[in-house]
Amino acid sequence: MENKYGHIEKAPLLKRIILPVTTALVGWLVLHFVSEHMGWIESRMIYKFAMNLVHVVLCLFLAFNGFFVYRAMCMRGAGLAERIAGSYITPLAYAIKEIIRVSEFFTVGESFYYCLCAYPVLGMFVGQAGLLALSEMLCRGYFKNRNLYKGNTVTALPVAVFIASMTALYFLFFYDAGGMVFFAYSELYKLIFK
Repeated sequence: MENKYGHIEKAPLLKRIILPVTTALVGWLVLHFVSEHMGWIESRMIYKFAMNLVHVVLCLFLAFNGFFVYRAMCMRGAGLAERIAGSYITPLAYAIKEIIRVSEFFTVGESFYYCLCAYPVLGMFVGQAGLLALSEMLCRGYFKNRNLYKGNTVTALPVAVFIASMTALYFLFFYDAGGMVFFAYSELYKLIFK
């Protein structure tokens, strides 16, 4: 595959990969810590409001993590594999946290199945793919405007990934309120673990 990016200055590893990935990971950890330690709020109404607010922010942070991390890494000259891997670090950390959390109640195999096939985690990974494709096109447009990208901004592969991702999210969450996918999830679970 030909590199169509021009002379984009490749930042050192610390700025190119570690800083954007660590910032996203620390942001998630802080939000998770805050959401787990709000029991000190005595007013029930304030507690419910604060918990809902923190969880909405946490959900949006996890959902759109790759969109921002990918572009931050691209602007610093990271390669495609680096951008994709870096964008999935925080969702992967979340998945590992979920595997550990549910392994208190289920076997290790069931915990992996739950985390890799359940709606929130699977939806997050699938959604990230679409956002990464969108981010790639935005980065191409940004660099093309600065004469640093020699190629089309919109190409078939990122568009196909974006469409496939959004279609999968539709079936996971909205089509039949996710019932069809949940039925398949349940039947596969019974087939494997019962």
